[in-house]
Amino acid sequence: MNKEKLRSLQIIHLALTLGSLVYIFITSMIAFKPLHLYPAEEEKVFVGVAIGMMLLMAVLSRIIFNGRLQKAKTENSNEAKMDIYRAALIVNLAMLEGATLFCCTVTMITGSYISVALAFLGSLLLLLQKPTELGVMEDLGIPAERK
Repeated sequence: MNKEKLRSLQIIHLALTLGSLVYIFITSMIAFKPLHLYPAEEEKVFVGVAIGMMLLMAVLSRIIFNGRLQKAKTENSNEAKMDIYRAALIVNLAMLEGATLFCCTVTMITGSYISVALAFLGSLLLLLQKPTELGVMEDLGIPAERK
């Protein structure tokens, strides 16, 4: 396995995860004085959309990732498998991060604790996607190298 490609994936993962966590922190500081730009009934719609978006992105990102993973397993070379895996993981992480940042924005608008909880859930899902050498090899069906 190419250690440089794995390392670059780990850096991308760390950047997306830390960016989300920093945005959540900033949002939680602002949320003490929410903007309340809309009537309370309309703010509930924002929270509902945030819930739906987080659920949709969590499910879709996993479906897309697994679909691309199956495609990667059909490749002959490990390099081709790794390239497909890298693209699939980046899409997976981006979808989760997008939903997380949307929940943060809803928090700034509404002050809803539900959207803060969803943002933390999104960050937790991002953290759980951390690529490791053993995990990538297992996902791609590449036998572990003996040392």
